[in-house]
Amino acid sequence: EIGKYIVTARRLGEDWYIGGQTNWDARTLTLAFPFLDNVDYQATLMKDGINAHHNAEDYQIKQLTINRNTILPIDLASGGGFVIKMRKR
Repeated sequence: EIGKYIVTARRLGEDWYIGGQTNWDARTLTLAFPFLDNVDYQATLMKDGINAHHNAEDYQIKQLTINRNTILPIDLASGGGFVIKMRKR
């Protein structure tokens, strides 16, 4: 929703970059990946940590496998965001 949150995806070659951020409302976004080729992707997710609403430098980095059937919930802190870099396996 404009003014509340944004999620955008861009591709460079075969790599995907997805990023999002929220306004001052904490929220959970649920991402789906139907635009991906029918293969697995190695993904690096950087997102708000558990204390990000008090400390903007608190974040988590996770390694994931994502494919076109993946449903990924992401918790965003107030004023927070995330980024995912995906590369074909």
